[in-house]
Amino acid sequence: MTAASRLLRRMVSSSSRDLRSRGLWRACLAECVGSLLLVFFCCAPNIDFPISPDGSECFSVDAKVLRAGFTSGLIVACVVWSLGHISGAHINPALTLGFFVSGNVSLIRTLLYIPMQCTGGVAGALLLKLLTPFQLHNVTSFGINSFNPTLTHPAQAFGMELVLTFAMVLPVIACTDRLRFDQTGSMSLAAGLQVSCCIFAGAVLSGSSMNPIRTLGPAVASGRYDQLWVYIAGPSCGGGLSGICYALLFKGSFMLTGDEKSTEKGNDAQGSPCQICQCEANGASRLDQRTKTKTTTTTAPTLRPRRRPRRARR
Repeated sequence: MTAASRLLRRMVSSSSRDLRSRGLWRACLAECVGSLLLVFFCCAPNIDFPISPDGSECFSVDAKVLRAGFTSGLIVACVVWSLGHISGAHINPALTLGFFVSGNVSLIRTLLYIPMQCTGGVAGALLLKLLTPFQLHNVTSFGINSFNPTLTHPAQAFGMELVLTFAMVLPVIACTDRLRFDQTGSMSLAAGLQVSCCIFAGAVLSGSSMNPIRTLGPAVASGRYDQLWVYIAGPSCGGGLSGICYALLFKGSFMLTGDEKSTEKGNDAQGSPCQICQCEANGASRLDQRTKTKTTTTTAPTLRPRRRPRRARR
């Protein structure tokens, strides 16, 4: 069985399993709330507040990049830590697309996650606009991403976003690989540090969006759509390419021993659940373990041995 057919079978089986899941809509709500928090906290440090009284800007470019990088990385880590057990905390359509093409997320979950992420991102930007002083509405872009005007062609910004998103999505997919048993650190902290690293690397050139909703929300709030295609197409292509690359080149049965290969084939035949979204399966297994523990501990009462009647003394 080829890798493509295995991925297709896994996607179909996971979609049918998700349709019967009771927590699918709760996971969609978690994606919406997480995306709202992400856009709000990522865009707030980038608001163009008025210049200082002496006529100079309040913050230099390096200070803005550091502030945006640390804030974005910390909020990503917090959201993943808070909502990861419910929906996987993708909060990024590019990441969801990468999980889908790598066989870790079903088609139905992908089709539901992305609209909810976009809704949450737009809501977060509008909430930030509501809380921003009215006199700044005409002079600020609410943290919308824009590439450096010194670039000779928008395709350079597109390529930069593709590379940055590829570098951000690849470690996340690798951390959720169910064939790995060497992880001992915090996945949420790793995701946040990777986001900060990519922002430090590419913020000056392309703005380091790496997330379509990160630009879509401020674009709706400010009404600026001239460069929006770069920050939708670039991260989407980077996330999809990262998922394909990991699924076809790094994730396979060649990493397993003989016994593990047979187990892997059995899981593929049954349609193994995705690693990032099997929260309900984990909860059900924990419930079964508790039930078994109760049944084993609640055993029949032990009967005490009957004592022999004492003989009367003569």
